[in-house]
Formats: sequence, C-alpha cells, structure tokens
Amino acid sequence: MNHLPLADFLNAILDAGLRLEHVEEPGDEDYPLLLGLRAVR
Repeated sequence: MNHLPLADFLNAILDAGLRLEHVEEPGDEDYPLLLGLRAVR
C-alpha cells in the first residue's frame, strides 16, 4: 500500500487530461476506506 494525499491523486487525474464528473467517499468512518470517481476525456 502507498499513501498518496487526495489532492495529489485528483491533480494527477486532471494532469492526465481528464475531467472529473463525480467524486465520492462513501462510509461513516473517520477516514474514507473507499473512493469512487468518474472522469471523462
């Protein structure tokens, strides 16, 4: 497992030329266990 700050992860997606349509961190925990996103070209 490798930790990557959420901002760095999302910026890498944007830097790849994708546009984020939806980001969701489901769950009731203090920290997210899952991350769902939809990105399009």
